[in-house]
Amino acid sequence: MATIRDIARSAGVSIGTVSNYLNSPELVAE
Repeated sequence: MATIRDIARSAGVSIGTVSNYLNSPELVAE
């Protein structure tokens, strides 16, 4: 299973951005 760190690294974004997307997707631009 991928960790939030793995997802952030693959997407080229910060861990905080991934966390924000998971918790409040309306706050994160596409």
